[in-house]
Amino acid sequence: MLESTAAWFIQNDQLVSITRRTPAPVDTTSALANVTAGVTVAEGARGLRSAIPDPSMITGSEKSGGTATVQLAGEFVDIPAADQIWALGQIVYTLTDLRGVGRVRFEIAGEAIAVPLPGGDSTKDSTSRDDFAQLASPG
Repeated sequence: MLESTAAWFIQNDQLVSITRRTPAPVDTTSALANVTAGVTVAEGARGLRSAIPDPSMITGSEKSGGTATVQLAGEFVDIPAADQIWALGQIVYTLTDLRGVGRVRFEIAGEAIAVPLPGGDSTKDSTSRDDFAQLASPG
């Protein structure tokens, strides 16, 4: 059985939601696979793109108590800073579309990392949609 889930990508300098059909039950791993797979040729022709350069940038994920923890590859820090923010926004929006996920924490090699936020700050705390709201499309 397939379930409709959202994967978030970038179009015209804002995050937008694209519906993907995913085998049920959808979890953090399958939701992240939807976003790391990137855009289809047709979506790319409509101007959608991903700031996540390669699926290997995410090495694992789990959910506990309303927070998803995402393991990033060490190479994630080599992504240009602006694209890091977009990539993190894509991940946060995609995961917080899942039932029971309200926050996302990022780690490299099991250690919490400080992630950049759109306003110029950074945080080691878990993040929410509110932290990346200025990237999202209105409505």
